[in-house]
Amino acid sequence: MKNQDIERYIDEMIEYPKQIGHKLRGPIDEDLIKLNLDMPHIAILNIITHSKIEPMMSEIGKKLDISKAMITHIIDSMENKQLVERAEDPKDRRIIRIRTTKTGKDVINKIELHHRNKLRSFLTSMSPSDRDVFVNAIRVTHKIFDKYKNESADNK
Repeated sequence: MKNQDIERYIDEMIEYPKQIGHKLRGPIDEDLIKLNLDMPHIAILNIITHSKIEPMMSEIGKKLDISKAMITHIIDSMENKQLVERAEDPKDRRIIRIRTTKTGKDVINKIELHHRNKLRSFLTSMSPSDRDVFVNAIRVTHKIFDKYKNESADNK
């Protein structure tokens, strides 16, 4: 495959998330706007909320490829907004875990509800055959990412 083809694919791949984001964009809850959250805040809230055990900052940083200094700064900011709190590990007091507060859980619930409603609206606007093709394309894309994610991690 030529470099020119790869560059064309890259251009397309960069454009698709923008199109999807535009299609799913809509009015966001006023309370969320007041919190002035960036994508890292939302990603961190999502990780903490959906973790089986409360993660340590270093675990969150590794998942998002964020430095220790930056994750500390972001967690401090989120703590000031009362989205998360630090908690001692019950088995080892030296370990500090991060937990989502009620406010943080409410934020994630509102974001997830917003996305579900936008996706529902988008999918119901499609013909059944287009919907099947679209959802299958998403499934295939995820399978391919899963297949090659270990190889791309090795290239770091």
